[in-house]
Amino acid sequence: MGLTLSDNPSARQWAFAMWRQSGDFWVITLGESRVGLATSFVIEKGVREVGYLILRPWQGRGLMTKVLQILISNLRAGGQTKRVEAQTRGDNYASATVLARNGFIRTAENEAVVNWCLELS
Repeated sequence: MGLTLSDNPSARQWAFAMWRQSGDFWVITLGESRVGLATSFVIEKGVREVGYLILRPWQGRGLMTKVLQILISNLRAGGQTKRVEAQTRGDNYASATVLARNGFIRTAENEAVVNWCLELS
């Protein structure tokens, strides 16, 4: 999902639909302002995928790195998740940095998408 949603309206609708049905959906706030959102959803037993975004005015401040760190900590503490996966667009270097700073490694990539993985156990 990454930090920046696609400009394509149908791609954005798909992302939000996936997040709404996941059951684990957080709005990220700073004071009274809503600045982003994060989600994790089960893709198979013991494996969750994370997705997130932050509004442009708050990008580049390390906020999403910290949010993902907290989300991963919660998943680890829950004991049900053994692996966390993520996908980014190939050109989304900010999101790649967030994932790398949180210990994710690249597992596959093509021109459009990079797959990431973090083993929790």
